[in-house]
Amino acid sequence: MPDPAAIIGMANAFCASQVLFASSDLGIFDFLSRSPIGLSAAIRYNRDVYQAWGRLPELVRSGKPVENPEIHLGEDPDRTRDFVLAMHGRALGSDRSLVPQLKLKGRCRLLAPGGGGGTCFALIARHHPQLSCTVIDLPGVLAVAEELIAEQGAGERARTIAGVLAPVA
Repeated sequence: MPDPAAIIGMANAFCASQVLFASSDLGIFDFLSRSPIGLSAAIRYNRDVYQAWGRLPELVRSGKPVENPEIHLGEDPDRTRDFVLAMHGRALGSDRSLVPQLKLKGRCRLLAPGGGGGTCFALIARHHPQLSCTVIDLPGVLAVAEELIAEQGAGERARTIAGVLAPVA
């Protein structure tokens, strides 16, 4: 007889997510850790899209998003900010181990299309002071990216260019 533990665990996983979301909302992680990685924004973003994930059957049936993606990409400045900060927190955690492996000695420019919050470039800038970067992303995303890049001390070496998504013909 198959063990149903994995399926039962998946069905109950929302309970653990809600504990995580409540802990983040209550500031418990901020209180416990003064870490610069800051996954709280990423956790809060997951909470914000939780209801959309609850509409997964609708997405599968219709093939259309249940929430307008532009909400997170500039249409709603607060939701866009939350999205960019969430991606920033995740990138701080994951890109730290990637950056030292990049072979950028002798390079002076970096192009970052879809560069989001510019987090990866700011981390690279710490290891490669000779580099400057052009970050290309949507205008709403770049409004937050410029702040994040400056906060990380890479503002003088970063240029941002607003781009738009165009359908491919």
